[in-house]
Amino acid sequence: MKFSDIKTELRRLLVLDQSMGEDDVDPIARLMVMALSGALVVFILWASIGQLEVVSVATGEIAPSSQLKQLSHLEGGIVGEILVAEGDQVRAGQPLLTLQATKSTADLGELSQRLLSLRFEILRLEAASDSKSEIQFPADLLKQYPDLAKEADAFFRSRRARLASELSGADEQIKQRQQEINGFRSRIQNDRHSLELLNEQIAISDDLLKKDLQNRFVHIDLLKQASELKGRINEAESALSRSNAALAEAHAQKAKVTAAFEEESRTQLDKARREFSELSQRTASFSDNLDRTVINAPVGGIVKKLYFVTQGGVIRPGAPVIDLVPSDDRLLVEAKLPPQNVGYVKVGDPAYVKLTSPDAALFGRLHAKVIHISPDTFTEEKIGTFYKVRLSVERDFFDGGGERYQLLPGVQVAVDIVTGTRSVMRYLFGPYLRQMSESMRER
Repeated sequence: MKFSDIKTELRRLLVLDQSMGEDDVDPIARLMVMALSGALVVFILWASIGQLEVVSVATGEIAPSSQLKQLSHLEGGIVGEILVAEGDQVRAGQPLLTLQATKSTADLGELSQRLLSLRFEILRLEAASDSKSEIQFPADLLKQYPDLAKEADAFFRSRRARLASELSGADEQIKQRQQEINGFRSRIQNDRHSLELLNEQIAISDDLLKKDLQNRFVHIDLLKQASELKGRINEAESALSRSNAALAEAHAQKAKVTAAFEEESRTQLDKARREFSELSQRTASFSDNLDRTVINAPVGGIVKKLYFVTQGGVIRPGAPVIDLVPSDDRLLVEAKLPPQNVGYVKVGDPAYVKLTSPDAALFGRLHAKVIHISPDTFTEEKIGTFYKVRLSVERDFFDGGGERYQLLPGVQVAVDIVTGTRSVMRYLFGPYLRQMSESMRER
């Protein structure tokens, strides 16, 4: 029944009531009048007091609170294997895509082999420079690479044998010089003893000669023998001096052999250590390049877009490869608000978010709140001009009768932003009052 019909019926009943006496009024009619009057009063009170929410309607989609993780590759390369598909849930560190290995793989193998050889060479040279009798190999190296350890040990013993041979030659020279010295010393000692006896004999002969008891020729012969013996002693002493010098030279030569061996070992050790350091840096660089042939997920999330979907595709240096939406990120609603409604919306306004799918009524709505309004408009060909409004939601899923609908980036939603309230009376009669106000101001 319309409101105008109710008013007409009330007027009819009032006229009937006035034309009839109190005793002639139908009780049913009276009850009906009272009921309608009460309903009218209740309706007027409800329309005056009851409030309706005024909303600005917008469309939107679920988006992460932070920007997408766009994965790229510094050097670029050729796509080897694509390990995920768009929409896949991935964990942090999970391989997403591999690039074809290039020359770096072979180079890294060669460098690794050379580094391994240098480790054994450094151990060998350290033992040699420290004059050790054997190499102390770490247990892990000895177990993993027994052939290399055996080779290093054989080379170490070969060099030790060469050193021992050279030292043996030096020792032989020292022995010979020592024998010469001993011979000269013995000869000098014997000649000096003979000279003492001869000098005593000359002294006796000189006394006898003064007494004419000695033949002068015999005395001269004794003097001649003494002179010859002194000459022999002088020659032996000179030879002894030369032999001492030769012995010192032999000792010096022996020390020189040892020093040269240790110096050579130290020089080679320093060279091997420098080469090991340089190759270690190069190996780290090559390993880093090889590590970058596998693109891993920096965080857990959802693969939103693959820029390369075919094996053998060429990735330019620095080009984007994969867009990843972090899964542990707080989800927001990014709504597109018509420009004519933006003046009613402000940050902090409450809102309701609903699904746009046919079964949206099953899941109800989520409470939300406006947290950002773009300072300027955006334009899309299909939608036109709009403002971007970001809203936070109370949770990241809809719950409808025990069935759960998980929100993911890209899910389309409808947004009702509450901009105020209005009474039912104002809602019903507001347009007429505004029209009347406008008409009263016309000329």
